[in-house]
Amino acid sequence: MAISEHSSDRGSADLHRSSTPDLNTGLEILDRENCLALLRGETVGRLGVIADGRPEIFPVNYALDDAGELLLRTGPGTKLSGALHAPVVFEVDHLDPSSGTGWSVVVHGRARLLPPTAGQDLVRRLSDAPVVPNGSGHRHHVLGLATSEMTGRLVTPRRRTTC
Repeated sequence: MAISEHSSDRGSADLHRSSTPDLNTGLEILDRENCLALLRGETVGRLGVIADGRPEIFPVNYALDDAGELLLRTGPGTKLSGALHAPVVFEVDHLDPSSGTGWSVVVHGRARLLPPTAGQDLVRRLSDAPVVPNGSGHRHHVLGLATSEMTGRLVTPRRRTTC
């Protein structure tokens, strides 16, 4: 399981145009290949968990392995407990206000705590990838997010119409 390299390109210009328009919203619906390409280009996302019966969202650094599994490190606490006891949601987006373009990828699935032996190997691999936690503290636990559903939307500039 190798960690994919992250690119510095945050835009959507390199997407394969296999997306389809959503006639209700005007957004383009992205296929799994494009969603994975966008996820590989970023290192920070948001993990949503249920904690004490209510939704919580946490910014997290992450990496994507070659199989498309999201990997993240965390310490003990609300995020870890919530991630292991109920389905989770993970989201990454990028919006460019000057051009009116952007994208969002949402992943639904279940998190699993990777075993310590695998965790050591993954921690080493994550350390080799350009994923550096922004917060302080120890993150000894490695979570893998097995995807049950992945959706993506591409925001394109609206055409102006005159009345």
